[in-house]
Amino acid sequence: MLKKSIVSVLLVVLCCGGFAAFAGDDVAKVSASGKAEKAVKADTAWIIVYLSADGILMADAEKAYQEKFAKLESTLKTQYKDIKSIEQKTVAMGQKRSNYSSDQNKLPQPEIRKQLIITLPPDSKLAADVIDTAIRNGAVLTADNQSYYSGQLNSVVIYGLKETADIEKEVQKMAFDDCKKNAGEIAALAGGSPGKVLTVSAIGTPGVQQIYVSGISMPVPVKYFAIEPDKVKVTSSVNATFELKK
Repeated sequence: MLKKSIVSVLLVVLCCGGFAAFAGDDVAKVSASGKAEKAVKADTAWIIVYLSADGILMADAEKAYQEKFAKLESTLKTQYKDIKSIEQKTVAMGQKRSNYSSDQNKLPQPEIRKQLIITLPPDSKLAADVIDTAIRNGAVLTADNQSYYSGQLNSVVIYGLKETADIEKEVQKMAFDDCKKNAGEIAALAGGSPGKVLTVSAIGTPGVQQIYVSGISMPVPVKYFAIEPDKVKVTSSVNATFELKK
């Protein structure tokens, strides 16, 4: 009777702390959770800049844009052999905006603005050089200086991991070890130790992230990203239930 009362008290106390030692289904059990995090070096980088052109007619704007992009692309790929790709995404196609009220009464001036996503190795010096070259060839760092968005990623460069299988397994193993350690501490309070694993689940691994840069959504094909090349954090959480050995 005393033993049963002690287990009941432990159940109440330990559940408040996120862990539980309990009896049920004729098997005494102990449950716990564990977490782990590891900062690793990125394997890929993305630079996000913008390029625009205008003209008297939309056809003029399109022609001017294609000429500007061809010059920019040629310059970047000639100077930086490590650039893997340059992707274009249209973000605006319409009348050129102006900060001056006197311009509002003028004839419409068509404009094309596109987001350029430059993929390259995770080298901060290389990224800075590429950004400077892009600026010298007409690119800008924001989509629209008249618009402001909350929660946007305030960085022209994004570093991330494309290859994640090995590091995820490592971090999940670290999280499970932490879980087992916590289970051992809880089991000790009940006068026992954790035995065989009865249930286990890994949680908290994110899916592909949707990043918003200057208010424009950009699907980045990575689960983990950062704004520094050597600080991409991979995290994992594990919940497990063990047999409580006496």
